[in-house]
Amino acid sequence: TLRVVSEGGLETIDPASDAVGGLTASVVAASYDGLVSVRRASGPAGMTVVPDLAVALPTPTDDGRSYTFQLRDAIRFSDGDMLTPDDVVASFERILTSPTTGFAASLLPELVGASDCAPEDPTACDLSRGIVVDEAARTVTFNLTRRAPDFLEILSTLNFAILPAGTPHDLDGEPPPGTGPYAIGEVGVDGSAVLERNPEFREWSA
Repeated sequence: TLRVVSEGGLETIDPASDAVGGLTASVVAASYDGLVSVRRASGPAGMTVVPDLAVALPTPTDDGRSYTFQLRDAIRFSDGDMLTPDDVVASFERILTSPTTGFAASLLPELVGASDCAPEDPTACDLSRGIVVDEAARTVTFNLTRRAPDFLEILSTLNFAILPAGTPHDLDGEPPPGTGPYAIGEVGVDGSAVLERNPEFREWSA
């Protein structure tokens, strides 16, 4: 058991929130994963983008405007549900339409369809051309309106963790299931939280 005492408590349980930082970032990093991440290493090596939920880093096509990720097999959320390409699409739609994820949404101006997504009218958000899925191949293709050389670096930030489809904007104190080695359990009104081992987790990349 490791007990961490901080002057500031957990600010949010939503990895896409603008409030992710400090101690909150450490909790999010232990509980959620994105398609890519940064290498867990000290020094300059810790800035290297590496595949996470994706099998490999994609090579951009269509003059740098298209990125295709293949999801790893048999990865489950902490509630037992299997990770699917639809969860990826839903996570990005949620980021672009939530009133608390403005920073992350601002990093996606090149994504096809993103300009029609806003918190004021979430139903108008249609990313069917911007994020194309192939369920059989377990691939997700991101289509951009123009080249974005820093696209993989953007996706490596904690805000772009993948959550189950159907995750509401307002979590109401209920942490969403994640794919990380830990799951957020008890959350106190004082900003305290308890991390528990995720029984569905298996190491897929050292």
